[in-house]
Amino acid sequence: MKKIIYLLIVIILAVFGVAYWQWNKPRETASSKKAEVVISIDSLYSAFQTNDSLAFARYQNKVVQISGILNRVEVQGEGENRSNFVILKSKTEGIEAKFSFPDTTTNSELSGLVSKKVVLKGFFAGFNYDAMMPELGGTFEFNQSAIIQKNTHE
Repeated sequence: MKKIIYLLIVIILAVFGVAYWQWNKPRETASSKKAEVVISIDSLYSAFQTNDSLAFARYQNKVVQISGILNRVEVQGEGENRSNFVILKSKTEGIEAKFSFPDTTTNSELSGLVSKKVVLKGFFAGFNYDAMMPELGGTFEFNQSAIIQKNTHE
């Protein structure tokens, strides 16, 4: 009976140890990953117009690299819940790509790139658009993003 109790205690401790390790491991960012897909915003939009279910399955949680002109920087939240976002504009009216950045990327670093050509990559999170009026466009969303290249001209 004592052996069973000891075995249960060891199993419980192992489960808690693995859970603690998983909870506290560092978040994976796109900066440490190779881009699995290199595509333009317009080509990505075209794939979603053709078959959104297939396109979502193809790109979901993949590291996608996109180049474009940085349109604006947004900050959401405050304190520890603060997040920095950059928006790339597309050649197609109403279509944009929104990249969220980890806490280590400063707002001033991102703001200095507005109206400049950049190459970004991030984990594809989805495409949001108004189902009632898809002609108004939509936003592609990417998480844990990274700046690959900054061009100071254009």
